[in-house]
Amino acid sequence: MNKLALLLISVIFLSGCIQKVERPYRIDPSRYFPLNVGDEFLYTGAIRKVITSKDIEHLFTRAFLDSTGDMIKREDYVISESGVRLNSIFTVSGKIPAIYFEPPLPYSPWTNLVGDTLLFNTVEIRGDSVNNHLRAQVKYEVLSVDTLIISSGIFENCIKIKMDYRTLDDIDTKFLDGQSLFWYARDIGIIKYSSPFGTGELLQATVGGINYP
Repeated sequence: MNKLALLLISVIFLSGCIQKVERPYRIDPSRYFPLNVGDEFLYTGAIRKVITSKDIEHLFTRAFLDSTGDMIKREDYVISESGVRLNSIFTVSGKIPAIYFEPPLPYSPWTNLVGDTLLFNTVEIRGDSVNNHLRAQVKYEVLSVDTLIISSGIFENCIKIKMDYRTLDDIDTKFLDGQSLFWYARDIGIIKYSSPFGTGELLQATVGGINYP
């Protein structure tokens, strides 16, 4: 029997033995950014409390409050097959106009494979007098999967993601441009963050009726 025949037999034998195995870094994105009506998060930093509600059937709202209980901003999210997406941002101060994203921005981990990147293009629609439509690009990167120790506890397998937002059109006011870091814990959500607008760590939370710590 020649070498070619042996090779063909080997390939046929091996193909019959191969089983489909799910890639180990596939995750359920919704578990790293759960959205339940009534969820509450208490953080250090200027943003003291975050409360989740649901105004429309497909739209979840998170209100961001300061230490006095006054609302700083609110963000609206939608849930898709690929995870949670940021639909819009409204600030109370009025220094930044209402901003909508089309399509909405990815805002939850999509993998736990360190080094994996995601490049996403969107249109930043500003609800101001000019009603600007600006092209924007966001680059995401999974930096690490680690155990994070903070004042509210020890959280294993936290996914750390870097988010780099860039407005592509030439305009003087680029409200959202910059780099942010988010640490996501499974079944809880964001437990630590660092952005151009501030930093914070989770002190306590109630998610899906479960209290942490």
